[in-house]
Amino acid sequence: MTDELLLAKIAQIIDTRVGGQIALQLEPIKQQLSVQSTDVQLLRTVQQKQNEELKKIKKKLNKTAKDVGVMINQFDRRISTNAKAIDHIKSHLHLSS
Repeated sequence: MTDELLLAKIAQIIDTRVGGQIALQLEPIKQQLSVQSTDVQLLRTVQQKQNEELKKIKKKLNKTAKDVGVMINQFDRRISTNAKAIDHIKSHLHLSS
């Protein structure tokens, strides 16, 4: 049940049991609840947009991390290849390390 429906139901019960005077006293509360309901809806909308942006950022971050991992592996292979080449040259030239 939405806030508005709940307020309408409360107002209906009060009108039938107590009269319009209490309903008048409840009017500021109804107005405040209406404003707060609007604020909550706006905040939910903002939160949804932020969640979407966070998902996009997380996706980009994961892709970047994967790319960096690939680059590190390539550098490791190059270092290993270069080390083997250096050892081969040293052995060919009969140099000691």
